[in-house]
Amino acid sequence: MTSIKSILTVGLLIGGVSLANGQSLKQKVADKYYDQLAYASAVELYEDLATGKRANEHVVQRTADCYRLLGNTVQSEFWYEQVVSGDNPVPGDYYHYSQCLKSNGKYALADKFITMYYEKENSNSIAEQHTANKDYYIDLLQDSLNYTIDELPVNSEESDFAPVLWKDQLVFASNRRSTVMSDKMVAWDETSFLDVYGAINENGSFSEVGKYFAKDLTSKCHDGPVFFDHSNGLIYITRTNAGKTKSDNNLKIYVLKNPEEDWGNAEGFPYNSDEYSVGHPALTPDGKTMYFISDMPGGYGETDIWKTTLENGKWSKPENLGSEVNTQDQEMFPYISEEGNLYFASRGHLGLGGLDVYVAFKGKEGFLKPKNMGYPMNTRYDDFSLIINEKEKKGYFSSNRPGGKGKDDIYKVELKKLPSMPLEEEELLVSETEDNKTDSISIVDNENVKLPEIVLKNIYFGLDESEINKETAGELDRLVRIMKENLNMKIEIGSHTDSRASEQYNQRLSQKRAKATVYYFVDKGIDRTRLTWKGYGESQLLNQCDDGQECSEEQHKMNRRTEFRVVE
Repeated sequence: MTSIKSILTVGLLIGGVSLANGQSLKQKVADKYYDQLAYASAVELYEDLATGKRANEHVVQRTADCYRLLGNTVQSEFWYEQVVSGDNPVPGDYYHYSQCLKSNGKYALADKFITMYYEKENSNSIAEQHTANKDYYIDLLQDSLNYTIDELPVNSEESDFAPVLWKDQLVFASNRRSTVMSDKMVAWDETSFLDVYGAINENGSFSEVGKYFAKDLTSKCHDGPVFFDHSNGLIYITRTNAGKTKSDNNLKIYVLKNPEEDWGNAEGFPYNSDEYSVGHPALTPDGKTMYFISDMPGGYGETDIWKTTLENGKWSKPENLGSEVNTQDQEMFPYISEEGNLYFASRGHLGLGGLDVYVAFKGKEGFLKPKNMGYPMNTRYDDFSLIINEKEKKGYFSSNRPGGKGKDDIYKVELKKLPSMPLEEEELLVSETEDNKTDSISIVDNENVKLPEIVLKNIYFGLDESEINKETAGELDRLVRIMKENLNMKIEIGSHTDSRASEQYNQRLSQKRAKATVYYFVDKGIDRTRLTWKGYGESQLLNQCDDGQECSEEQHKMNRRTEFRVVE
């Protein structure tokens, strides 16, 4: 899908190539198309110039950018390869090239170029996360066997996406050709404007679509996606004019009331702006909190997820969900389950390529670290706009994966089990000690072995991971048994990382590992007062694998450990 996702990147392109003097007439026309956001027309001229005798850096760069904005990862990979092989690539070119490679399934090569980007832009958290976790995609590519996925018969040959439920209908956005305004095309990619359609549930399945969901929602703009506030009979819709400038293309949110299905006049969301976009609204079941995306000032990336609450009939000042959820790339299509968990799509978190679907579980203070929903819900293509009934373990989402009918298609998904909730740091009501220079004491375990300092074997973490796995849990259960047999025993938990990633990042990661271990003990019945913890980051390596040293994965793994010391 191109239009609605790509519009949000206007004005955020990473370029840096200046125009050469004496440019040809064809290049001037191509530049005019580009400035008017008519990328489909521009790329034909740019590519013709880039393959000719008068090719220059500018037209090669623009060819790569156009294909990226049009969602053609194969062609954009080819042209970004020319850009990064040239004399004047900018850091963003390495990033875009790596993203194209990932979307095309070339993960190892993508890692190489995201590392090159990180060397030039080491403040970028996306690059840091990918560089520190180079093998992340191996686990994500494993078929979870957790999903049953079926394409719906409502799809067209164009883009159909962002499904929501309203009474007996599945309502979604589509740019299929319609009888109204059918000849008016979007210059960006020469497709039709978006409208809102509905499919009726007949005998347990949704019928084919033949008309608009409601004529009141149809305008001369892009109309959709939509979201329904079932509690108050309201519909929230995203609209944009799709004009020739960035301000023309800004997304805006409108709300319409439903007096017996006549939706009436649209009222603008108070934080709509000509300076930035707001769109993709999703409300909590009570209709009192709205989550939406925006590129307004104060965010972390190209588009972030924000929230606002209804206070005395007015929406509060939007609040950014923070860096735990938002990255320096794009977060889009939020959805809040009845249990309060946040589902959304992202290009920035560790994923398989394009947009992936993530869940951030509701914590006591905000959302926990997002989890990738895994394959086959996520693929190297765009997978997004998931809605889910967690009790029934059923939902709908959109994807441009191969095998569908159109450019984006809607799929039904059934889950065997919901994703597991990560350990919540806020629940760990333990004190972090500064030094804990307490003398060790000896105890005796079931095998009559004295343990002045307990170091459990094989308690290792995967790269950039802090969750307790099955192998680790077995060893921890052994220590739980020892502590239950020695009721006066207190221990210090010390967690460590390898040297990859920055010292600051590794310090945070080691603290998460220590806290996760504490929470495991507490969950098994060990009193919190018997536990202290400390994260050491990369400060206590067991071997020579410091920064810049060549080491095997097994050598790095030795440093990703948790140690235990008896302190009383």
